[in-house]
Order: sequence, then C-alpha cells, then structure tokens
Amino acid sequence: MDAGFTAEQDEIRRTLRELLHKRCGSEELRAAVDTPAGHDLALWTALSEQLGLPGLALPEPYGGVGCSATELALAAEELGRLLTPSPFLATAVLAAPLILALGTDTQRAELLPRIAAGSLTATLAAPAACLALTGDNCGDWAGGGRAGGVQARRAPAASAAPGPTLAPSGGSAEGGWRLYGEIEHVLDGHSAGLLLVAAHTGGFARSRTDLFLVPGDAEGLVRVRQTALDSTRPLARLQLRDVEARLLGEEGADVLGALARLGDTAATVLACEAVGAADRVLELTVEYVKQREQFGRPIGSFQAVKHRLADVYVQLQAARSAAYYAAWATGHREAVGGAAAAHGETAGGLAAGDWEAVGGPATARREAVGGAAAAHGETAGGLAAGHRDAVGGPATAHRETAGGLAAGAREAAGGIGAGAREAVGGAATAHREAADGLATADREAVAGLTTAHRETLGAPTPAHQERVGGPAPAHPETLGAPAHPDPVGRLALAQALEALRTAAGEAIQLHGGVGFTWEHDVHLYFKRAAGDELLFGPVHRLRAYAAEVARLFEVTV
Repeated sequence: MDAGFTAEQDEIRRTLRELLHKRCGSEELRAAVDTPAGHDLALWTALSEQLGLPGLALPEPYGGVGCSATELALAAEELGRLLTPSPFLATAVLAAPLILALGTDTQRAELLPRIAAGSLTATLAAPAACLALTGDNCGDWAGGGRAGGVQARRAPAASAAPGPTLAPSGGSAEGGWRLYGEIEHVLDGHSAGLLLVAAHTGGFARSRTDLFLVPGDAEGLVRVRQTALDSTRPLARLQLRDVEARLLGEEGADVLGALARLGDTAATVLACEAVGAADRVLELTVEYVKQREQFGRPIGSFQAVKHRLADVYVQLQAARSAAYYAAWATGHREAVGGAAAAHGETAGGLAAGDWEAVGGPATARREAVGGAAAAHGETAGGLAAGHRDAVGGPATAHRETAGGLAAGAREAAGGIGAGAREAVGGAATAHREAADGLATADREAVAGLTTAHRETLGAPTPAHQERVGGPAPAHPETLGAPAHPDPVGRLALAQALEALRTAAGEAIQLHGGVGFTWEHDVHLYFKRAAGDELLFGPVHRLRAYAAEVARLFEVTV
C-alpha cells in the first residue's frame, strides 16, 4: 500500500479543517446541540454546498463527488477533531450507501441527488447489531414477535399512496407496506427527512428482515429526541403506528449482507473520527500543561506529566496507523484476513516491504490476539519481550529512549517540539527498525505469519484468491466488501476508541481542578468515547469478533 495521501485528499482535509475552525468553535458547538435539529443547519448547508460532504462517496451520476471510502474516513477525522455535530454519520456513512447498494434505479435517481446536495438527510433506523461489528447480524436483532422491534405487513394496493420519493420498487404490482413497532437510539432520528427502517416481514423473530423507506413526516410516526450521554451525537426513539412505507430495493435482496458490509465502512469511519478527537484532546492537554505553573515552573516540565503524555501519544499513533490502514483497505476493497498469496502479501494485507511505510506493525491485529498467538509462545497480555518494540511499548533496552523519554524527549512532553515528537512517538531513525518496524524475520513471525499459518488467520481460499487480490468489483454501486465481515475496520475502531478514552481521561486528570468541571470541553471528548462504545460495541467485543472472523484461534489439523 501507499502510506501517503494524494494531493486531492490533503486538500479535502485542509479545506474542511479551515472551515470547521471558523464555524465550529466551543461556543458554536454547544449552541448547535441545543437547537431542535441538534446541529447547525447553516454549517451543514455550507459543508454540502462548498465541499459536497454528503455526496463525497456517491458516484458523480447521482450528484456526488465520486470519492472512495478513504476520503469519507479522512473527512470524518476532521469532523471528529472538533466533535462537529452534523448528519454526516447518519446520512453519508449509513443511509446513502444502503440506498446505493440496495435501491432500485428509480429510488436511487430520486433520493441520492437530494442527499448529495444536502437538501435531504437520512438515517438508518436499526439496532447497531445489524452492522455486525461485535457479532453475527443474523437472528432476531431487529425484534419481531414477542421480541418486539418493528414488524412489517403488506398493505392493499389501493392504500399505497403514490409519491416520487418513495416510488414503488421495481415497478411491482404489489401495494405498499405498513410498519408498526418501536426502535430506540436512532442517530438523528428526530430530524432526518428520510428513515431507512429495518423490519421483520414474517411476524416472528427469525423471519426475513428488510429495509423500508419512511418519510420523516409520515402519518403515524412519532419521533422523540432522547437524552444522550454524548450530546453531540443526537439520538431518538421512533414509534411506528401503522405507518405507510415502501420497500427499499427488490424483494429477496441480501439485506443482512449489505448491512454487514456497511459495518466495514462504518467501523473505519468511526475509527478515523475517534483518532481525530484523540489528537485534538491531546493538543488541548499539551497546551494547558505548557501554560499552567506550579512551584514556579510549567507542570509540563515534570517527569510524571511527560511520561503520561508520551504514553498517550504512542497509543494515539498506533491507533492512527490502524485507522489509516483500514481506510486504505476499505477504499481499495481489501479482503478479509489478508491479500492474495500471488502478490506475496502478509496476512494483514500488506507486503512485507510495506510495513515500515505504514509507520509500524499492525497493532490492531495484535490487539485481537490478546498479545499474540499461543503458537508463538507469547503471553496473553502482550508480545514477548523480543517483540515489544513493535507494539509501541518498547523493550526494556529501549524504554529510556521511546517510553520513558530520554533527556532530549523530555522537552517535548512539556512542549512537544518537533524533535521530541520523534522520540516520543517511537523513535529516532537509528531505532526505527527495532522499535517501529521489526526485522524481516520477526515480521513474518508476528505480523504476517508464515504460509502455513495463513489458513488459521483466515486467509482466503483459492476460490476467493482472484477476488481478494484482484481489481475492485465491476459495479461501484455495491458496498464493495467481501462476503464476510472484514476484521481490519473493527480492530482499528477498537484501537481508536481505546486511544480516545485514554487521551480524554488523562486530559481530565492533567487539567486539574478545572478539568474536573463538568462544563469543560475535555468532558465532551470523554463522553464521545464512552458514547461510541455504548452504541457500537465495547472494545473487547470488537476485538473478540474480529478474532473470530479471522479465525485466529481456530484449531486446524
């Protein structure tokens, strides 16, 4: 892979950062979350008209920019830096790709241009379990029967009111559908103009699940904004009382498969968003410890403060590497568990020579193992001493330089100067091979695994080799992911959420008395970390399911 960004990607990030810096400060953010919509409507209009943010990953024929999921993730990183409240996640990341993947030609032509223009916001009204982030999304996650949830039944053809927005799918002679039930914790559910509601169509818990289009002003729909832990991520409860709806796409479509593939992209976007938030809260903390004085000197000059900030920085950079790789892999439709053997790539999806370009080993994959595979004699808490350098917690011999900070690096933890960042993050050029990259022999053992182990890691079977290592699918309107969930995004999300939680927690501690004030901005970042874990899965379950998908602990004979 190419670890660098293109000029276009850098321009997207720069332009978005400049606009948000002017329009989304602390006061503007707090004012926006208190509005009925839960976000700044004028800012969303500006993001739509000036940057085309809602249609960033939509094809140009539908009014989109035509970028990949990589650009979508990089935009999320900038939005995450300032915790910008917007319909971006619900509309551009969750709803639009589903319409693109499952919708009929008529539905795409009617809905996607409006979404790309920013005139229509949409959201997915389904439990987060439908994205298969922490477990298989088959089963009764959407409710049904005694389990509750949302039920769908056919309505007589005469009762189906015509309308271009919810045009009948595929020209079917059947009537519409009627939905009844309740669902909670719907992102932007109180304000979205269009709802993609997941409902069971058979009247019992394990019947077929389909997606239905429901306008925000539909008769019988009751929307109540809920009090959320993270006020920058508005949630709502939806009650559907015999609400008229239209099926998204054709009957018989692989809805659960599309939702699971959407989970790959959503995990990557959320990971980059969390990395942006962690980066910003670390910046705020460094600025504070450089100014706050105690005993006649800045508290950032104290060794204990330096070490804590250095640990946060190392964890952040590990999360950034994992998130960027997930963004690259998602954008290039990388395969589960690794790339094709024909290209000589390792089980993590990178060629051996690419590991140093990424900025370090695949920390996220090691996290899933719990440290490393038992077959390599490594402990459950981490890698063996010989491999610790790769994880970002250097071996004892290097701790003075990378983890504990040498004298030259100590200036950085109080100030984080350019020269010190290299030492804090992982290390001077002379130590990069040992602390950041692993030698070729270690790389094969720890990150790539030998050919004999690839089957255990979930490398593709010969029948899938062409899809794994070959070009992208011919139809860009599909979600473009493999048939099974890709563990890369889930591992990146786990790493990023953990980094954000750590960075925000340290920020509260190091800000002292003012940091413990509930109204301080650092609490918003802490709530974002906690809220995302509650919504999209605890870190340990993200890692456990990624390990299961990659078959890391599967015993083979």
